Amino acid sequence: MKRILSWLLLLCLLAGMLALTGCSKDDEKPQEAEQNEQTAGSPEEARTFSYLLDKGESTEYYLNYEDNPVMRYVAQYKTFEDATGTSQSVKMSFQIPPSGKELDNINLLISTQSYPDVMSMTYYGGSLAELYECGSILDLGPYIDQYMPNYKAWLEKNPNVITTTPVGDKNMQLSLVGIRANVTPYDLFAGWCYRRDWIVRYGVQPDTFFDPMKDTEPRENPRAGQQFTGCYTLDVNGNAIESAVLEENVNGDSWVDDVVFPSGHSDPIYISDWEWMFGIFEKALADQGITDGYVLSMYYPGFNQNGDLVSSFGGGCPWIYYDAENQEAKFGGNTDNFKAYLQCMNAWWNKGWLDKQFAERSGDMYYRIDDVAVRSGKVGFWQGSVSTLGSRIANESLPFTKGAVAYGAANPINDIYGGDEQKLKIPDTFYGAANYGGGVVVTDKAKDKDLAILFRWLDYFYSDEGAMLMNYGLNAQQQAQLQDPTYLKYGVDAAYTLVEKDGKQMVKFHDLLKVNDGNIRTAMNGSRVFGLSNPLEIDYGDTQTYIDHCIGQWSLYEPVGFMALYPFNNQLPAETVQSNNKVYSRVINEYMYVQVPNFIKGKKNFEADWDTYCKDLNKRGYQKTVDAMNEAIQKTLGN
Repeated sequence: MKRILSWLLLLCLLAGMLALTGCSKDDEKPQEAEQNEQTAGSPEEARTFSYLLDKGESTEYYLNYEDNPVMRYVAQYKTFEDATGTSQSVKMSFQIPPSGKELDNINLLISTQSYPDVMSMTYYGGSLAELYECGSILDLGPYIDQYMPNYKAWLEKNPNVITTTPVGDKNMQLSLVGIRANVTPYDLFAGWCYRRDWIVRYGVQPDTFFDPMKDTEPRENPRAGQQFTGCYTLDVNGNAIESAVLEENVNGDSWVDDVVFPSGHSDPIYISDWEWMFGIFEKALADQGITDGYVLSMYYPGFNQNGDLVSSFGGGCPWIYYDAENQEAKFGGNTDNFKAYLQCMNAWWNKGWLDKQFAERSGDMYYRIDDVAVRSGKVGFWQGSVSTLGSRIANESLPFTKGAVAYGAANPINDIYGGDEQKLKIPDTFYGAANYGGGVVVTDKAKDKDLAILFRWLDYFYSDEGAMLMNYGLNAQQQAQLQDPTYLKYGVDAAYTLVEKDGKQMVKFHDLLKVNDGNIRTAMNGSRVFGLSNPLEIDYGDTQTYIDHCIGQWSLYEPVGFMALYPFNNQLPAETVQSNNKVYSRVINEYMYVQVPNFIKGKKNFEADWDTYCKDLNKRGYQKTVDAMNEAIQKTLGN
């Protein structure tokens, strides 16, 4: 989940809601944080800090994050130099926002100035520069230079990543960012999913194959019209089995089949592949008598502002995206690309493939649309989390999920709708994992405490040792040393072991943590705090099917247009962030969320209403945000 949160902050700085700052600006600007170690109260109080996390863990594991095994281990066995150079322990207490109220919680803390010493700013949509000018947060630069060698070393190795925020005529380091050492397909938490078993049961071999980007004419399929076949190849213990089609006690990720799409590929590549598949799903729904299901789930506004499927029609997204070729920000909500996308959605609506109630599902996250219907086996194609891949939705008590096998799908390449500029273009704008993201600030509540020891504690999680703990939990030696009751409760003798695979050292989780049922893995490691993520790759022991046909499809293309992957947002001054938030609200929330579903449902006509729609968008001032982003881009690129 933390990966999800890391990109949300950057997106919010682009377009998020206008947050309450609770700042009463005086005429005189507060002095910058000095590089000294003033302390108040007793020495123990000076080494006691509070930390607001993004989220907590289920109470079935522990009530307070101080009881997290990694936090307990660090508190008991790790010391850090205080302002006098003496090694001391740090007492860190953690605050957890109410679930679903994270944004409201941080706004309330800031507006009432009741915030803790350290805060994750993942859910904050306001300006860090403004918080600094109010005196609420510290300039971290001097402390990073003196007390954070691990974090500073990363900054020096990555000079192109801008982690500063402009304040007046200065660029200041107001937050620490989370760093991802390795970006892998496992960093993607969600993507397109579809019922592969339905294709096997209800589909047949295409008559011909034609790849519009490779072939000049259709190729005959020697197996035209034959039924597809598929089976599981492993049991739950990883042992090979013979032709288990719908048997129990199988590894749901070991499914293999001979499915081939009209493009000649074993995975869906083009819009034409999707439409062929949707026709099969229609047959499946009718044959099983599913009257309250549908072929394809759709996010309630009719689009995802990250891009995703919109990007298949020439690239870009409906909001602000990065044109990597020309190194500039652009707005995509009134382009021919977006129009072609809507024409495709309208065609799918008219064919009955879209969820007829999609616009009413405003309470669902884009990766959990109508989750009950999906997990009941009543949807053929959806955007879902990893928990819906393989046979994870199969449930003997739900008849429509019997034998369910879900594969992942990449965003398709459009080969049907729009003009030449919208066809046969690689999708380039959708959610992707960045090498850095999120942000942690140190507030004025900590300024009279022992800041030397606080920053050394924070820096520990950017070290090799601290990063291993934060990401993977306790190894056997550490577990034996701590004898953590949380581990012992679940029979975990060590969270992970180190293995050699493909010529490199990798982490292999304990079986319980590998499955991560109930998010037990995050409960057993320390990943709620910020630091260095993914220091080593992980051997999950996954099947080739899962790697190639599930998560591998989600990372088939590079999201080079996804603005949240870039450091440009840090160059935005406070007034620009506020202006962008207002523009975003006018353009996306107030207008596009209302008008776009009407084009999909046919209530708006592309010939008669599109020009009016574009003119109304122009009046809402998106160009101001585009100009601000391009100014930040030019600063970042040094132009």
